[in-house]
Amino acid sequence: MFRSISSQLQISYGFLVVLALFGVGIFGYLHRKSEMLRQVDEALQNRSKQISALLVRYDLDELKIPDRVGNRDSSPYLPGPPISSGDDPAQSQTILYRIWKAEAGEMKPVFQSELAPHWSGPVPHPRDLLTNGIFRTEQNQRQLLSRAVRNYVVLIGTDFSNRQAALNQFLIRMIFAEIVFLALFILIGAWLTQRALRPIGKISSTARTIADGALDQRIPIDGGSSELSELSLVLNESFDRLEDSILRQRKFTSDASHELRTPITAILAEGQSKPESIEEFRDSLERCVGTARSMGQLVDQLLELARFDSNDNELIREPTDLDLLVNRAVQMVLPLAEEKSIQIEHHLDVSQADVNPVRIQQVILNLLNNAISYTETGGKVVVRLIETETTIEITVEDNGIGIAQEKLPHIFERFFRADEARADHENEHYGLGLAISREIAVAHRGTLTVESELDKGSVFTLRLPREEF
Repeated sequence: MFRSISSQLQISYGFLVVLALFGVGIFGYLHRKSEMLRQVDEALQNRSKQISALLVRYDLDELKIPDRVGNRDSSPYLPGPPISSGDDPAQSQTILYRIWKAEAGEMKPVFQSELAPHWSGPVPHPRDLLTNGIFRTEQNQRQLLSRAVRNYVVLIGTDFSNRQAALNQFLIRMIFAEIVFLALFILIGAWLTQRALRPIGKISSTARTIADGALDQRIPIDGGSSELSELSLVLNESFDRLEDSILRQRKFTSDASHELRTPITAILAEGQSKPESIEEFRDSLERCVGTARSMGQLVDQLLELARFDSNDNELIREPTDLDLLVNRAVQMVLPLAEEKSIQIEHHLDVSQADVNPVRIQQVILNLLNNAISYTETGGKVVVRLIETETTIEITVEDNGIGIAQEKLPHIFERFFRADEARADHENEHYGLGLAISREIAVAHRGTLTVESELDKGSVFTLRLPREEF
C-alpha cells in the first residue's frame, strides 16, 4: 500500500506539513507567552513606581510602626488609598506588595498588603539590585523585586493565572485549528495527488495492453506541457518504433519462411523423384546441390541482416583508395555486362577514406549487378565517384527499365522486388541486396538513395560523410 507513488508523496508532504505546523505552533505559543509576560512585567514596573511615589509622599520615618515579634506578616499597610492596577476598572485589583527597609545592615519588613507575596531566600540590599529589578515566576504569581527610595526594597506580585488560562486556551484552539488544517490538507492533497498521477495510471494501463499484444494502442495525451505529457509523447514514439520493429520482424520471418519454402520444396521433389538413368540421377543431384547452395547464400544474407539488427556487425575501417576500389568492382562485373552487350563507363575522382573496403565493395557490386540485371541488352551503365567538401558520392546510373514511383518508398525493404518477373533463386534475386547495402551505408554513417523513372532508368547514390574519416 505504502509503496505506491501516491502514498509516498502524501506521507512525505504530510510529514513536512506536520513539521511546519509544529514549528508554527511552538513559535505562536512562545510569542504569545512572551507578549503576556511583557505586559505583566510592564504592569509590575508601573506599580513599583506607584509605591515609590507613596514612599516619597509620606514621611515614613515619622510613622509609628508597631513592634514585631518575628512575624513580618503583621506589618501595617501603606498609608493612603489602596493602590490599584490602573487597568480596566472592571478588572482592577489591589496591588500585592511587601516592603523592606535596610537598617543596620539588615532588611527589615515594614509594610505589606493583604495576601502579601512571599519571597523565598534572603532579600538583597537596595544597592545590590539592578535598576530594572529582579523578575521571577512563583507558582501562578509573577513577581518583581526592585529598589525604591530611602533604602527601601519593594516586592510586587500579581496573580496571572487568568492570563495563563487564556494562554492555555489559545494553545488548545491552535492545536485544534492545526488538526483541522492537517485533515483538510490530507484530503485535498490526496485528491490533487491522484489527479496529478492519473496519467501514470494511463501509461501503465496502455503499456500493459501493448504487452498483451495490442501493438496499435497509444497513451492518450492531455493538453498542456507537463512532464508527464512529455513522457507520454516519448513513450508513444518508443511504442511506434517497437511496433514497427515487431511488424518488420514478423514480416521478415514470414518472408524468410516463404523464400526458404520454395528451395526446400524443390529439394524434396528431387529427392522423391525416381531417375531412370544415371544421367537423370546426376542431373537431379546437381539441381539439389544448386538449390542447396542458393539456400546457403540466402541464409548467409539473413544472418548478415540479423547481425546488423543486433548491432553485432562491427566494421573495421582502414585507409582505402575509393577510386581503385570502384574500378576493381567494375572490372569484376565487366564479363557479366559483356554478355548483354552493356557498356560501362566510369568517371572517378581520386579519393581516399577510412572505410571497410570489403563492405563498400559489396555495396558497389550489388548496385552494379542490379543495374546490369535490370538493363536491356545494349544498354549503358555509368559509374561516378565525386568528392565534395562534405561528402564522397558514388553513383551507379543505368538506362534500364526503371522503377515505378509507387514502389520507390519500398525499394530498400527486405524481400521487396521491384520486378517480380526477374525474381529467381538461381540468380540470387531474393530482394535482400539493397537492404543489406543500406545497412552497410548506415553503419558508415552514410546514406543510400535512389532516383528512378519507369522505362528510363535508375540512379543509386551512396553518400559517405567526409568528417567521419
